[in-house]
Amino acid sequence: MNSECRVEERKLCNRLEAVFPAISQNEGLARAVAAAFAAQADPTVEELTEIRTALSEAVSNAVIYGYPQGEGQVRLELSLYSDGRFVMVVEDQGVGIPDVERAREPLFTTGDAQHGIYSDGELYRPAGCGFRPGKGNPHYHGKAAGPEL
Repeated sequence: MNSECRVEERKLCNRLEAVFPAISQNEGLARAVAAAFAAQADPTVEELTEIRTALSEAVSNAVIYGYPQGEGQVRLELSLYSDGRFVMVVEDQGVGIPDVERAREPLFTTGDAQHGIYSDGELYRPAGCGFRPGKGNPHYHGKAAGPEL
């Protein structure tokens, strides 16, 4: 732990930003970068698994739904705070979701049959995601990684 980062006052201990092409092959890259960055906070195996899973879902959503026609970029921001909070931001500037209110309904998806779709009221495959929909909105995933920071 950085000796300048103490629990008494919450401050940013470390931050990383990466921008990469919105292609599915970069999901693994993003997971590896996040896991290596989060390791500074000495997370448990379960916490590390949650971080990797949440990040993978967010990057996948940005790639599939943000840029359905391909060609775009995903921005990843990782931050570690003195109070143990680990914050991940995945952001795209893709097409967005036309009806944000409807998108907040359970099991709603804008995907196709491969990624989940409503057809005459039936959901072919749920596309679970934990993000705030809307054009240009970041996909926030944050978790405290440990109280000892």
